[in-house]
Amino acid sequence: MAVAVLVALIAAPLASSLLGQQQGKGPGTPGAGTVIVPGQTVTASPTVTLSGLPHVQGNRIVDSSGRPVILRGAQIEGVFNVAQPGPTDLLATNDFASTVKVMGQQWHMNALRLPTCNWLWQANPTSYMSRLQTAVQQANAAGLYVVIEAHDDHRCNPPYNAQDPVHLPRPQLKAYWQAVANTFKNNPMVIFDVYNEPALRNVNRDQYTAQDWQLWLNGGQQNGETFTGMQELVDAVRSTGAQQIIMVEGYSFAETFYNIGSNVIHDPNIVYEIHEYGMNRTPDDWNKDFGFMSTTYPVFIGEWALMGGGNSGQVNCHNIAPSQANQVVLNFLNYMASHNMSWTAYAFTEGHMLQNYSAYTPTTFDFNWTCGQNSPVPGMGAVVKQYLLSH
Repeated sequence: MAVAVLVALIAAPLASSLLGQQQGKGPGTPGAGTVIVPGQTVTASPTVTLSGLPHVQGNRIVDSSGRPVILRGAQIEGVFNVAQPGPTDLLATNDFASTVKVMGQQWHMNALRLPTCNWLWQANPTSYMSRLQTAVQQANAAGLYVVIEAHDDHRCNPPYNAQDPVHLPRPQLKAYWQAVANTFKNNPMVIFDVYNEPALRNVNRDQYTAQDWQLWLNGGQQNGETFTGMQELVDAVRSTGAQQIIMVEGYSFAETFYNIGSNVIHDPNIVYEIHEYGMNRTPDDWNKDFGFMSTTYPVFIGEWALMGGGNSGQVNCHNIAPSQANQVVLNFLNYMASHNMSWTAYAFTEGHMLQNYSAYTPTTFDFNWTCGQNSPVPGMGAVVKQYLLSH
């Protein structure tokens, strides 16, 4: 009853306020100790107990009563991370309260990954944070944990080339995380994801060195620029008194924690995150790059998809027979379940997991399609929805 009342209070469409103000600018056993796999050593952090909050316990996320929590949901990009939103971005937040309600009630999701951008916040901090609070309230009312993440890419107009070979946080991001953490530090259904897809774009998957991981962890000088390490961002959040779970992503584009060694975050309430669009890879590949982490830490797959439409489809569904697409998606869902991995799929938007917002009709692979086609767009919405309804 309380949730229904809250929905009624805050269910006014989000997009008008967002845009109106923006224009002014399976099972497993929790592990502990040290895990050793060929070529890799990872040291575990101590367990932490936080009253009233979901938190990390061994290699699991648990709720305030100690019951295991697996996050399963989707990402929605839109006006919080796009400086000049296009039609698809606007549709994503046109009736945000209805969309998150569908995610929770009809698709049985319990998590939303919500991209944000500190450069948009800087333009009007008060307005931006107010709109973000409204979106989080609506998602929480629909029963969703909200993973707030810093999505620092070209679409939010950063004051540098977002395609530079080194894609790591700038020092300005610390102030943003202090502001966000201060705002949401009393909300038990918020999680912080400190930086989207850190990358050294000229380094191959198996070539990350200890020095690369030290740059990721502690920051430093590279190519004449100063970068902030993941530890500094975590410390910025903690400096506000916020104790929620913090997600920290490994090197992206390689989608790996390969060779991380002892360069892990010094904080007991960390979930390690990776993105995976290589649905044609094998469990051995996934184990080597990030699966090994799940025996020591909770692992979150913050973005993943088998996409069939547009340029992304041409890249991501190559070498996958259309008749096998559903099984490929199920194989990855089962892999994540077998490692107790949480996940948010990409994305609860038209052209990806949805055919439309009018009926929230899921995309499907159950017709004669080819990689890259757009009408109708092939996608994994139907198989993911069915998986959630049956699990």
